[in-house]
Amino acid sequence: MAVASRDRQADPLRRAGPFISRILSVLTLSVAPAVADAHHSFAIYTDEITEIEGELVDIHWGNPHVHLTVRVADSGQDADWTLETGNPYVLQRRGLPQELFRRGDTIRAAGRIHRAQAAQLWLHNLMLGDGQELLMIAGVEPRWNEVALGGDGSGVPVEDAIAQDRGLFRTWSRPVLRPIAYGEGLPYRREPGSGGAEWLARMDEFAARCESVGMPGVMATPYPIEFRDNGSWIRLIGFSNNALIDRTIHMESAAAAAVREPSRFGHSTGRWAAANRLEVTTTHIDWPYFDDSLGTLQSDLVETHETFILSEDQRRLDYEMIVSDPETFTQPATAMETHWLALGESLAEPTHCVE
Repeated sequence: MAVASRDRQADPLRRAGPFISRILSVLTLSVAPAVADAHHSFAIYTDEITEIEGELVDIHWGNPHVHLTVRVADSGQDADWTLETGNPYVLQRRGLPQELFRRGDTIRAAGRIHRAQAAQLWLHNLMLGDGQELLMIAGVEPRWNEVALGGDGSGVPVEDAIAQDRGLFRTWSRPVLRPIAYGEGLPYRREPGSGGAEWLARMDEFAARCESVGMPGVMATPYPIEFRDNGSWIRLIGFSNNALIDRTIHMESAAAAAVREPSRFGHSTGRWAAANRLEVTTTHIDWPYFDDSLGTLQSDLVETHETFILSEDQRRLDYEMIVSDPETFTQPATAMETHWLALGESLAEPTHCVE
């Protein structure tokens, strides 16, 4: 299990927000939480910390997020609080399995309070009934103990991929549990939007229906992805926004005959520029948003150009995405640069979806 101590460093806040509380204690948040999934903008929570204590009465262990229900005695009356945290894959990767959470235990919790729902927190720190503290997100320090379980999910050993000799065709994992960030200073033609309550509600509806976002944002997922070799085409599958990613990459020999109908993931054509270098161009993208977390628009002229480079020891997959859209950018923009590792994980799967 991952163990974190008080010497962890944290990033500063990017913005501040209003806050009203009547429970136990309030402290100003001095670290920025890591987002758990690209679909969820955390502007719905304030930037200050509330601490509560009560009985853990219910556990919803599923996607898109795990929810704990805590019964708090407040002015002689019981109030049920909802504690929202990451999904099962994220918690398992942090070394926080479901078995740690036991109904009937008295727990302490600290997190950011919901702007609209007074009894809901985005969970940062949790003290179990046995006195063990858990870090529920990356970028926070232990609050009550010198050390705590959890963190950013790093430290998982890399497999001996060269012995397996599967090349690109395996499951690839993020080195730490954070979504892939867009590049800074992108050459927008106009100032991008900042989402809003209506946008946030729409994205949560997508998640509830297990409906994926589209290109290019779907590739910002913090969860594992897998490449499967189908000869004339490559299947890229994964998980994002409580939905399956399922992209078809037509290799050059079959690309000309493929139907180029607009779709959420677009029409992707791939070629091997070298034995370890796959280049993919995607057009015909029927998805209106470049940045799904903020609702930043893109046009139907958008194209993406992706490069996947396999390391010599097959343990690392480097990635770059360049986005071209003359209505959104003044020039082609490097939107993503990151890498994945061969950690031997399984794909996450959507659950608890509504029809």
